[in-house]
Amino acid sequence: MTSRLHKYTLSALITLFLTLPAFAGEQMKSFTSVWSTLDKVPFDVSETKPEKFRRQLVKGHTLDLAKLHIFAETIPAGAAAPARVKPDYFEELMIVQKGELKVSVADSKVVTYGPGSVVVTMPGEKREFTNAGNGAATYYIFNYRSHLPPNISRAKQEGGSIMVDWDNVEYVASDIGGRRDMFDRPTAMFERFEMHVSTVNKGLTNHPAHTHRAEEFVLMIEGEVAMLVGDETVKASAGDLVYLESMIPHSLNNTGKGATTYFAFQFWQ
Repeated sequence: MTSRLHKYTLSALITLFLTLPAFAGEQMKSFTSVWSTLDKVPFDVSETKPEKFRRQLVKGHTLDLAKLHIFAETIPAGAAAPARVKPDYFEELMIVQKGELKVSVADSKVVTYGPGSVVVTMPGEKREFTNAGNGAATYYIFNYRSHLPPNISRAKQEGGSIMVDWDNVEYVASDIGGRRDMFDRPTAMFERFEMHVSTVNKGLTNHPAHTHRAEEFVLMIEGEVAMLVGDETVKASAGDLVYLESMIPHSLNNTGKGATTYFAFQFWQ
């Protein structure tokens, strides 16, 4: 059988894995990160009235990700987030939780995005965020590296970074609520990276419990749910993040007083 690594030379693989080790410890299991329990750590502890905070969600590695670091940042009106150039071996996913951000990636045109908007920055690209609103802005950051070397040429062929304005995404109603398809395409790290936003009406279930090979994240936007994760039921509400490991049975029931809405995204190497 032909190896999936046939396109990479042995020397390149040795160099990559010697210089970029995965996080230590066991592979991550399914978990829930509860927003209300996350500590706020100031960017600069020397400030007398720090207004820039970071909330740490998780660090670790998974079945398909050699490194994963998830956190949330909050910056005041007019402030800029730390500008970053992504190393050649990392991608970054950003999701706006609250406020408005002016966004520029790889010196592209500056655009303003509100809550629910998404930016995926490819390896080696510079990105800049500035709070364009009148109040604080909060956004999630997912930094990740797959176990396989990044395929930069594939990412370029697919259009490079992904920038999705929530206001421009069509909402398609369904029997249980509705759905917004954010993107579905290859990136430098993944053969396929798919993200959508689902809305489930009060008292309904998104789908029967099922499993799939792809790992999945569920990020709550609004409402309250009870999620079946394996043989356990976990509760989640706005701001909470649920990680579903590969092949674990899962489903979601809306237990709140109104509709619930959440991001769901999966990835394949």
